[in-house]
Amino acid sequence: MFRQGAIGLRQGLKGVGARRIFARGFRNSNGNGLRRNFMIGAAAGCIGVGLVGLFGGSQVRLDASSKGLNFSIPSDVERVQPETKVPAFPKTFTSDGEEYELLGTGVRSVSFLSFHVYGLGIYIASKDRSKVRKLLGDGVSYEDLVDPEKGSELMTKLLNGGVSLDIRIVPVRNTDFGHMRDGLVRTTMAHPRFKTDGNNEEFGMGLSELKKVFSRKMSVPKHKIVHLNRDSDGVLNVTYFKADDETEAKEPIHLGTVKMPMVSELLFLQYLSGNKPSSESARQNAMKGFSELCK
Repeated sequence: MFRQGAIGLRQGLKGVGARRIFARGFRNSNGNGLRRNFMIGAAAGCIGVGLVGLFGGSQVRLDASSKGLNFSIPSDVERVQPETKVPAFPKTFTSDGEEYELLGTGVRSVSFLSFHVYGLGIYIASKDRSKVRKLLGDGVSYEDLVDPEKGSELMTKLLNGGVSLDIRIVPVRNTDFGHMRDGLVRTTMAHPRFKTDGNNEEFGMGLSELKKVFSRKMSVPKHKIVHLNRDSDGVLNVTYFKADDETEAKEPIHLGTVKMPMVSELLFLQYLSGNKPSSESARQNAMKGFSELCK
């Protein structure tokens, strides 16, 4: 019976089931509640996949802000292929005149059936390379950076030290902004510090901003690109490129801004540290990149 259910789930992944798992894939894997919700959602996907319609690609007025829309990639840039079926990631790009360098790539997957959800790359602003050594210390080891406790402390220091980072997300299968929103909000709330630091009105307003960023009822086809850009002040800007390469997007959209630094801090820490990061492969590769900058 279980085997038949698993086969049914696989067959339904191209529809609503895939999108539900995509939302689950954005979440941190900590917590029995989240795991239980996924199992319930997967079962519902097996039963109801043929009954639920897909989100349409409705037209959307471009955001008034142009943040993140001035984007370029060198024509001769080297690219790195994550271990999943998405286009390779550029080692460098320029956004709003600011150059970014790739620290590492990885894959977000759901442990059930080892389902790949999206590929991602973690980038650092080139101008902030020198800050890394000052903040983390000369010769900080890779082992320290991947240690759950030490690594979390070091990455918190980095995020509060004026370093600009960018997470480039590329879905493996079709999804939509609603599932991205649900996954990223749950990922943020799953960080242990949310219980102590997030129980206040200011943080709640920040989470509301994050939800609003992904409020458009639009589909996101596979291989299209979302950038989560956290600047030196901790302000998060989110940009969507409906193309397999940013330079090919006809109408990139600035989805919105999250102004409260702690919201983006906890979200980024879920990718950079902890016992169960959102992508272990991306975390490990990014920490190798940071350790190289500290030599």
